[in-house]
Amino acid sequence: MIYYNLMETLRKNEYFLTRDLVSEICRSPETSHYRAVEKDKLYGWVHQVIYHTYKRHSAWLGNDTSKNTIFAYYSELGKQRRREDLPLQDIVQSFFLIKKRIYRCITERMALETDYTAKETTELFMNLDLFYDRVVQAIIAGYQKENTTLACA
Repeated sequence: MIYYNLMETLRKNEYFLTRDLVSEICRSPETSHYRAVEKDKLYGWVHQVIYHTYKRHSAWLGNDTSKNTIFAYYSELGKQRRREDLPLQDIVQSFFLIKKRIYRCITERMALETDYTAKETTELFMNLDLFYDRVVQAIIAGYQKENTTLACA
């Protein structure tokens, strides 16, 4: 129940989250290379990550076959960002900012509702951590693979 309610919170707030995150990513000194990306393009990128968080998060953590699809998606994303000459540290930092903002959104929602146990809360945040660890792992793998491809070309 907690999982569904909080993922629904993300779904209902995805456009506000995306807007705020695009602004934050563009302002942050740790993600300065994203300032050269068109805002509409960056908006689409960030929105896709938030969508995957609430729509496919549980499937990827479980034994669903879509985890390979999502890993492939983020591995390809890493390759694409490398071809676009975005530094890996900026890419990883942008995902940290996204995760942090999602945590804030969920925490604010949980503050309004008192029926969540500490165990449920801990489990939810551990699962989100695992999801984002796997996403970043896929991005790094794709980025490094593309680095090797470009070096051999």
